Amino acid sequence: MFFFLSYISILTFALTKLLTGIFVQQAKEANEHDKARTIASNLHALFKDIDEDESGYITKEEFAAHMLDKRVLAYFALLQMTAHDVDKVSALIDQGQDNRVDISEFIDGCQRFKGHAKSVDMAMVNQQIRELTKQSTIFMHYVEERFDMLKQLHRGQEAPTPVSDRLKLVKPRKGKEEMPWKVTRS
Repeated sequence: MFFFLSYISILTFALTKLLTGIFVQQAKEANEHDKARTIASNLHALFKDIDEDESGYITKEEFAAHMLDKRVLAYFALLQMTAHDVDKVSALIDQGQDNRVDISEFIDGCQRFKGHAKSVDMAMVNQQIRELTKQSTIFMHYVEERFDMLKQLHRGQEAPTPVSDRLKLVKPRKGKEEMPWKVTRS
């Protein structure tokens, strides 16, 4: 009888904890959804305030004119951004690179830049920087090879050592394999 009552007590306690966890999770998700909707509606109102000529777009001039507005600064402080960050974000929000931001770009951009950078974001940026560095190194060596070839041909001498051979002389960093790029001749 004691074991049976213990079993029922433990089972009831576990079931209660499970139901409480489900209820708390649902309440948390509803709160986050409401907060996201409130932020989107506030951003919509902020956009309308900044868009003085009611063109449906915010230009850099309109955005700069409202940078020191207390409401704009307070809203960006709520998004954990400073006035210094707002200058950078205004350029990044313009996805079309046409120097004007529509309502969807504004809301998406402001929500995307909210908060601090996550480690996965930083890892992606580092990877992109490494890839760009690699591509620019290849291009620089290619251009250098072409200029050397032109200079040698202009002087009537034989062609210089190809860049691909010169790259083999460069020692890779510790833990790295051979150079990850390959220069091809065209």
